[in-house]
Amino acid sequence: MRIFHTVILILIVLKSIAGEFSVFEKDGYFGVRDQEGNVTVPAVYETLGWSDGSVDVYNGVIGFREGRLWGLITVRNKALTEQKFYTLTPLSDGFFKASIKGRFSNYLFHGILDDSGKTVISCNYFSIDPMGVNWLVSKFDGSREKFGVVSFQNQLIIPLRYNEIREEEGFFLTLDEEDKIGIHSSSGAELAFGLDSTEYNSGWVMHRDGYAGYLDRLGREVLPLQYKSIKIENGKPRPVRFPRWDIYAGNELLYSQECDSLRRADENFLLGYLNGVGHLIRDDEGSSILHDIKVIQITDGQLIVQNESTKKWSVLSSEGKSVISGYDSIFTVQEGVYVPRNDGKHYLYNKGGELLERKAFEKVSIGLKDQLIVKRNGYWGLVEINGNGITASKFDRIQIGADNYFISYLNRWGIMDRKGEWILRPEFAEVFSFEDFIVGRRGQGYSIFQGSNLVTKTTDRPVGKLGSSILFEDEHSRFRLYGPITPQSGEYFDKIQSTEGHYMLYNEGRVSITDFEGEVIVPSAFAIEEVGGFSEDRFLIKKE
Repeated sequence: MRIFHTVILILIVLKSIAGEFSVFEKDGYFGVRDQEGNVTVPAVYETLGWSDGSVDVYNGVIGFREGRLWGLITVRNKALTEQKFYTLTPLSDGFFKASIKGRFSNYLFHGILDDSGKTVISCNYFSIDPMGVNWLVSKFDGSREKFGVVSFQNQLIIPLRYNEIREEEGFFLTLDEEDKIGIHSSSGAELAFGLDSTEYNSGWVMHRDGYAGYLDRLGREVLPLQYKSIKIENGKPRPVRFPRWDIYAGNELLYSQECDSLRRADENFLLGYLNGVGHLIRDDEGSSILHDIKVIQITDGQLIVQNESTKKWSVLSSEGKSVISGYDSIFTVQEGVYVPRNDGKHYLYNKGGELLERKAFEKVSIGLKDQLIVKRNGYWGLVEINGNGITASKFDRIQIGADNYFISYLNRWGIMDRKGEWILRPEFAEVFSFEDFIVGRRGQGYSIFQGSNLVTKTTDRPVGKLGSSILFEDEHSRFRLYGPITPQSGEYFDKIQSTEGHYMLYNEGRVSITDFEGEVIVPSAFAIEEVGGFSEDRFLIKKE
């Protein structure tokens, strides 16, 4: 497994002049005085320092807070900014990280101020931190952070679309949403993309789709991605080629191919393997060898492939004809049913290349048998595998249960069956299930159902099924059982366990044993301390 290292932030050394000025307190308020004891800022501020808890003065500047918001002042008590920041911390020589709250969310958005209080980078980013001589910035798209790089002069160097970015040997390495690596110059120019792995050895050794290539220390392509491996000898790269295979028909040489091995797939396709990655090789009427096509999956007599040059995905029939083509990715939801993706939009096709649903989905995931969970216009719904609708796309969230769906609608949860009919209407703050029981919570109260039938209500949280009973835990981490014939349903215990038709009930250092119907087998008066197991009608116990 490839490890993509966490971004290392290279911080410029802070020039603190805390020795010349210090914060002092008087009558619960704070001020600043110089090293001779002269007061330069009167003690009139609720807090002086920074939102990370430090109180040092940097470049003659310090933060002040009144109520919840921060601002910047000088050690001569001159206001540099308004009091409007939710956080304010020193970052590097002459720079400070500030944040404001978003207008339409509770997220904080960060930017950079200099020691004159001037906004160097506006508070538009979910995060911002020094990265060498640049800033590593991010945005939050509702599900995860996307990172980019901005120069100290506030010029966008790398767009905010990567899962991770790190700096190494004067280059930027990016990791995209498909965990592929890109190499960028110090100015942000993309030098290589879609890489599976990289290593620096007097330049960049690159691996992609089974091929190896090489960029020199200036980022120039010295060896293209077409070799088995790259060896570095005396600081210079030497390519190692794949073995050569000759394909004959009788005594006639049809063509030659460089790869590690060849094999037939589904009796229709010839595959060449390059460092374990399968590529399609065909000789259509002796004119076309598709060795640049990477095979992603073989399914139902068809191939899902990716073109190395364009990075586009296609589905090929057993005759090698394109059935579906030109997508960013394609996955199968069952044999012969494909979900291609382009520009974040998902489509539904059958194996014949027929579009099953004209309108695209924003997201598609596998539901219960022969069903899909789909997102459209920001909301979720259910469709059959052939594209027929089960529900409208109007729900906030849909999760899969054992044989049903947990659905959030208007911030309330309910449970729906595979036909799209409500088992429990969306009236609960939370729903979950274990085995054949369904639980709905309103406030501090829990309702337990079997199917749509109410079994019991309680303020204790159900934590699972134990034997034939439901196990509950109260606010004091004590446990009780509720079952059809469980006489101790109102009694609480320190711990409850079960084994082969019996309950072990722990209470104040003693254990009692009952069967699943509640009949007492060993009373607590017998003073068992622990039950270690049950075998051949005997309990292994610890006593005294």
